[in-house]
Amino acid sequence: MNTCSQCEELKIAYKFNSPSQFSHLIVAVRTNLNEGVIKEDTDYWPPGQIKFDQKPFSEVKKRGPWDDILQYYFRCVTCEQLFSLYADTYHGRGEWKTVS
Repeated sequence: MNTCSQCEELKIAYKFNSPSQFSHLIVAVRTNLNEGVIKEDTDYWPPGQIKFDQKPFSEVKKRGPWDDILQYYFRCVTCEQLFSLYADTYHGRGEWKTVS
């Protein structure tokens, strides 16, 4: 994985299984967006995966209500490393991870 010192801390995979954990992750991602560490990548979508319409990450509320499924991609502004945020809010789980 080609992370740099700017995004090194973000490469740690994080799974969540409660609304409060997801809320904390939303805050952490927003902090990194506001500090200019990452940017939302609205152009990337994995080949072969069905793309669905969703609002920009900036419109996702910290405490919900949330859509049943959320999938967002972010890139480090320095090294272009790709990160994924997936949430299945209906079942109360999801993850943040580095995309290789």
